[in-house]
Amino acid sequence: GAGTPHRATDPPPIDSETQKVPAHYMQRFVMYFSRDKLAAGKRIGTHLIKDFGDGFDMSVATDSAIEYEVQVHRCFYVDFFRAENAEHLTHLFCALDRSLFNIFRTVDYKVRFTLEGALASGDSACRFCLKTCAKSGEALL
Repeated sequence: GAGTPHRATDPPPIDSETQKVPAHYMQRFVMYFSRDKLAAGKRIGTHLIKDFGDGFDMSVATDSAIEYEVQVHRCFYVDFFRAENAEHLTHLFCALDRSLFNIFRTVDYKVRFTLEGALASGDSACRFCLKTCAKSGEALL
């Protein structure tokens, strides 16, 4: 009801104005029914490249049957917060990137996600890596 507190184990409430299910539920749904979890992850990476546009310089560095890597060499958020002398805020957007791929924490997917390097930390690129695992237990981050 209206006065019932939200527990951590409950799913997030649906936005009452738009009645849309939060995006991560849709990602989980897609991943659950996808036969090829790595291919589904590749689609997420491909959409990132298309959706972010000119504010980012992104490319696919590896695309094989067992591994997929997108590298980001220029990031709008890094450039913006650096110009505003607020570089410490960039890490908030890095956390959002990680949350997008948190769906791979489910051990049954047999795909491991890592975010290696960070432009915000002075590295030459952010590397979003997806790799198939020999056994499902290796999929944990």
